[in-house]
Amino acid sequence: MHRTVTNMLLAALAVALISGCSSHADPAKAAAATSATAAKPAFHQIADGVIVDVGGAASQVRVQVVSAKIIHVTAIPAGNFDLPKSLMAVKTGGDTHFTVSTEAGHVLLRTTELTADVAIDTGAVKFLGKDGKLILAEQAHGRSFTPVTVQKQSFYAVRQQFASPDDEAFYGLGQH
Repeated sequence: MHRTVTNMLLAALAVALISGCSSHADPAKAAAATSATAAKPAFHQIADGVIVDVGGAASQVRVQVVSAKIIHVTAIPAGNFDLPKSLMAVKTGGDTHFTVSTEAGHVLLRTTELTADVAIDTGAVKFLGKDGKLILAEQAHGRSFTPVTVQKQSFYAVRQQFASPDDEAFYGLGQH
């Protein structure tokens, strides 16, 4: 039960990750910026987390510590993180009790309870408990930003998928 609740909370935060991505950004500029950053992936630490420059799925992934058990993740295909205020996440960062390190192409942000692991080449994010066991992970190539035009305005259609273990059950959707 605890794992399912934790997975649901992390999935809700992950949805917040993409909630600001339907901004009026220019998809052509996004594609150019993504290819420009693909040559030299890097990251830099911010006051409450880390920003990873990605050479794959999104141009940047921001990981912010809200508390030892809550991590807020935002991905953008290009541009900067000047996004509209989230309608889902009440608090999106602010905790400064964490460490950042790199290991074999991954940026690891650790709190006392969680580790957020961001793959530098793809931006894929996974969360590990303090025991090192996997809590939640994006599927390979599970995030995409597809440029669309609606009433002559540029937006992104966003898709995100997470790996679901065989023993995981989703309730409230009518299948039980």
